[in-house]
Amino acid sequence: MLGDVAASVAVLTQKAVLEKIPHVFKRLEEIAESVFSYELPPVPVARRLMDLSLNISRQHPDIIFGIGGGTVLDSAKYVSYLLNLPLILVPTLASNDGICSPVASLFLEEDQRSSIRTKMPYAVLADKDIILSSPARYTMAGVGDIISKACALEDWKLSNETTGEEIDYFAWTLSKMAYHSVLHFKDPSLNNKEFIDTLLESLVSSGIAIEYAGNSRPASGAEHLLSHAVDRLLGYSGIHGLQAGFYTCTVLMARDSINYGVVTEFLGNIGFFNHIPRQLFNRELFERALELAPHVRRRFTCLDIICPQVLKFAFEETCKHIDRFLSRDSSENGT
Repeated sequence: MLGDVAASVAVLTQKAVLEKIPHVFKRLEEIAESVFSYELPPVPVARRLMDLSLNISRQHPDIIFGIGGGTVLDSAKYVSYLLNLPLILVPTLASNDGICSPVASLFLEEDQRSSIRTKMPYAVLADKDIILSSPARYTMAGVGDIISKACALEDWKLSNETTGEEIDYFAWTLSKMAYHSVLHFKDPSLNNKEFIDTLLESLVSSGIAIEYAGNSRPASGAEHLLSHAVDRLLGYSGIHGLQAGFYTCTVLMARDSINYGVVTEFLGNIGFFNHIPRQLFNRELFERALELAPHVRRRFTCLDIICPQVLKFAFEETCKHIDRFLSRDSSENGT
């Protein structure tokens, strides 16, 4: 495929990534006339990526390749957007739906993160064996991010009924099918290649839903606002999908949603809660996030109408529910 579309390739990645999967870069060198590699910084700052884009343009590449995790993919999306070049992404993690979304999460400055509209990739090449060998917490983050659509879609419907916000029903259906295919998978396990296949396809589908909707409504609701608020309060970005999955449970509980039971049962059984940072269970942190979250983005969600006391109660009950899952897992493991 590459030989038909590109003679010169600019590869954006990180040294640690190439050390783990050198065969990917080697294969590119075999099929492209020229390959230029650029190492990306660990923090994706838009201004630095603009400077990098200028350097890359001097090599006149035909196509951009992004190889790595979420930070690399976001950076590659932004660079390809600035240069108006087709983009192929090779994810090494299945940690969020940014794999195929037309949005890049970047820092405008060192401490100010924002979602920037870019373009969808020309193609996504995902190797299940690479995903299977990645740290479990990142794949669990992908699970959490896709399951969070259960909350996001309820918020989209609420906004439609309350404010008249329009729903793109194709995007809605695509997002719903994506999270349902993971939520109702017969044998969900991070060691199951078929489940990893389904997870990857669902994450890609979620990104496509964002493109059709023209915004992140089909993928992001109150649970994402809480996750972003916590990032701001702590002064760094945690593993987004773990936070989004955790707050999905809290918000579904607060809404008395029929999805609460099946979502928490699924996440508990797959072992998702074992990867949640304990600091998220801190009531004071949640209360502060609850105050900040509605101001993170101009988006109507259930946080605008549910009483804070109800949300705080739901948070405490969800934490107790999760702790019961963790105690069960400890007993089964003999710890």
